[in-house]
Amino acid sequence: MFQTLKNAWKIPELKNKILFTLMIVILYRLGSNLPMPWVNPEMFETYFNASGNALTWLNMLSGGALAQATLFALSASPYITASIVIQLLTIAIPKFEEWAKEGEAGKKKLSSITRVLTVVLALVTAIGYTMFMNSQGMLTFTSNEEWSGFEKGMAYVVLVLAYCAGASVIMWLAEKINEKGIGNGISIILFANIISRLPAMAGSIWNRCFTSSHSSFSSSPSNSRYASSISMPICSRATASGTRPWQRMPDF
Repeated sequence: MFQTLKNAWKIPELKNKILFTLMIVILYRLGSNLPMPWVNPEMFETYFNASGNALTWLNMLSGGALAQATLFALSASPYITASIVIQLLTIAIPKFEEWAKEGEAGKKKLSSITRVLTVVLALVTAIGYTMFMNSQGMLTFTSNEEWSGFEKGMAYVVLVLAYCAGASVIMWLAEKINEKGIGNGISIILFANIISRLPAMAGSIWNRCFTSSHSSFSSSPSNSRYASSISMPICSRATASGTRPWQRMPDF
């Protein structure tokens, strides 16, 4: 494998594609760590840590951006959903099926419709995401009496548009990887998200398997008595039982 990468690095065109893909991934990871205004990320992350596996899985696919409520919190989900919907509609709608058979020109038309549908889905998801944060008290201006109703409404609009714009930027980055990089753009982004969550997942597994089991063993009453009996000297245990150490020795 390393020899293959070494040979690929010697080809200028392939080398440029690799560097371009790495640059896009770095830009994406930077966007995944950009905080959003008026959001309490600590409360949001605490909620996700206490939730079920579904939210944990979605958070892993977003590279932790969903739990931190950053700019790229929606990740590539709107784009993936839009792509699946368009592919299914090519079977149901004759016009879409005709475009799919036209070659490159038809694919461009379908790509344009996919982009529009991605923005629509991102807008709907961003509205639901913001309403969810508002219902859970995760927005700092919700309980602020100094803010007027108009100011709070404008803050909601800014958050929704920002999350929608973040999903659109992710779509653009994925398409740039398809054009000038290596591999499928969405697959590269999802792979980068999963890799970025591996250290946190490893730490969580370590704490659950070792730290929790050790604490539960120590907190158990029977285990505490057993541990104290082991640590108690033999003479002390014999004295506590009412017999002397030499009285417990067998006769020969």
